Amino acid sequence: MDDPALLIRGASPYVADLVEHDVLHAAFVRSPLAHARVVALTKGEAEQRPGVVAVLDAGDLALAPVPGFEAFAAGFARPPLAESVVRFAGEPVAIVLATTAAAAIDAAEAVDVAYELLPHVIDPLAALDADAPLLFPDVGSNRAFASHVGEPADHVLDGADVIIRTHHVIPRVAPVPMEPNGIVAVPRGETITVWASTQGVHSLRDALAVTLRMAPDDVRVISPAVGGAFGAKYHVHTDLLVVAAAARHVGRTVRWIETRTEHLQGASQGRGQHQDIAMGFRNDGTIVGLAATLTADGGAYPGLGAIMSNATATMACGPYRLRRVAVDARGAVTNTSPTIAYRGAGRPEATAMLEFTIDRAAHRLGIDPIALRLKNVLGPDELPYTTATGVEIDSGDYPAALALACERIDYDSVRARQRLERDRPVNERRVVTGIGVGLYLDITPFRLVTEFASVTVRPGRDGTGLPEVDMRAGTLSHGQNHRA
Repeated sequence: MDDPALLIRGASPYVADLVEHDVLHAAFVRSPLAHARVVALTKGEAEQRPGVVAVLDAGDLALAPVPGFEAFAAGFARPPLAESVVRFAGEPVAIVLATTAAAAIDAAEAVDVAYELLPHVIDPLAALDADAPLLFPDVGSNRAFASHVGEPADHVLDGADVIIRTHHVIPRVAPVPMEPNGIVAVPRGETITVWASTQGVHSLRDALAVTLRMAPDDVRVISPAVGGAFGAKYHVHTDLLVVAAAARHVGRTVRWIETRTEHLQGASQGRGQHQDIAMGFRNDGTIVGLAATLTADGGAYPGLGAIMSNATATMACGPYRLRRVAVDARGAVTNTSPTIAYRGAGRPEATAMLEFTIDRAAHRLGIDPIALRLKNVLGPDELPYTTATGVEIDSGDYPAALALACERIDYDSVRARQRLERDRPVNERRVVTGIGVGLYLDITPFRLVTEFASVTVRPGRDGTGLPEVDMRAGTLSHGQNHRA
């Protein structure tokens, strides 16, 4: 149970619970179009609405574009407020500050934006076609990222008796935490204090310092209780940067609480990957090799989501004895909301690629799916083991895990019932029972060594003889019950 005095009793200090004196409320003006040129933005009517303090666009705040990763071309950087072009439906073009949330929302609807419609592309494979409309003409391509993992593809399937070729689509998902994004920004002279629903106070602090042209020491970020995140609050949400900049611009505290509709429109999403797979097997079920092309949908402004295909490629061997691998990983920009690292960040996609394909191979070869996996999965005596993509598997007993799962569900009996139901006459009622099999292998901390943790044990002082233990973690609790 996580802190019953707060969470269980409904007294948790979420961002929306914070009360500041003389606070202004923010609302965004968002594009209804996926791709368009901003011809004109007229504020007059909105500025005259009761309670409105300011209507600010990109020209008013003059914020530098937020760059992506070094692997991306500089031309893919994202302006916090759209300037001359909008690239996805829901992208903000202006922010309204008013004395009440209702007044801000009403005024935002009164801002008149004239658009010139541009061709759009929402499929990442179509975005990479030579004749696809370009989101960033100066870059000259919709390809944001490309890499190759493993060996050349020419011979990885040599010796295979059966090749399973398939195309998987891992669809986009909206993270939808219980608490959407939110921020309260309090400017104080040359400093600013921000309360935000975020997974990364340090990354947000650094991004604010750059955006606001301030020293990092002058920016303080506090994360109160966070009502879920799932990766959606790990990256720096650019709307938070705009709110903080608006607060500095008017010199007053500004509060913005994202609505559920805004979250589904403008917040970053997860997954979004196309997988073209060729996996070779011998007739006895031995895996020969894997060749795949993975295309990530990075959305309009490529970030973590655009390189998640590389994470999938790194985990392409799973826990299997798969020695020959050739995976091309790439990321495309599309006229959709940007994608981020969401719950597993590329590793579930690798599991889906392997497990779906192995199931198809089991059907083609006439081998039980469990038996096919047992033939190819690494045994405990083979560990530690370095995969063909360079991942070291240090420990585990995957055959034992499979055996235990089969025992728990009485696998042989379930298969027997399946056969019985299939053999019933077509005019009789049938009970269809399916069995899904999947071996999921994760990697921690995915070659990152920036997390901090320490444990201190000392003699107890309460007379019970029990030691006192202090645990410190550099990670932030955003729904995982760190206080338990």
